[in-house]
Amino acid sequence: MPQEDGTHAFTYGSDSTPFAVVTGNTLTFALALTFDPDGDTTIKLAALNAECGGGNSSGAVFEYSFSEVTRRQNTIVYDMSTGAIAFNDGEKQTAVPMGTPQYMWIEVWDGDTPSNRSGYSYLVDVQHPETPVSR
Repeated sequence: MPQEDGTHAFTYGSDSTPFAVVTGNTLTFALALTFDPDGDTTIKLAALNAECGGGNSSGAVFEYSFSEVTRRQNTIVYDMSTGAIAFNDGEKQTAVPMGTPQYMWIEVWDGDTPSNRSGYSYLVDVQHPETPVSR
């Protein structure tokens, strides 16, 4: 899976809707898929601790997947104080981190093998988020 440059699987937002924004204890990701999702499309949110590791079997602090992707424009809202995650304003789920999340990223997979539409984002520092604009 390649690192996303804003042309393969999703874009990094725009000036008016940045990819990653922290407001208080809430981190919001906004991503627009570059393809029409189907029943196999998956979006994953994952996190690492300050040492770029974690306590679960994949080496991350947590990983959470969303498989009911029905639209191109998607948001993931993570409450850093409670661990609550909301996908597209839906019901909140609670992540149980194995450590303290410091860096987070998004992965997108179109569900096809081989995949023409897959990618992962750069790491977002939850204390100092920066967001590129897709070109």
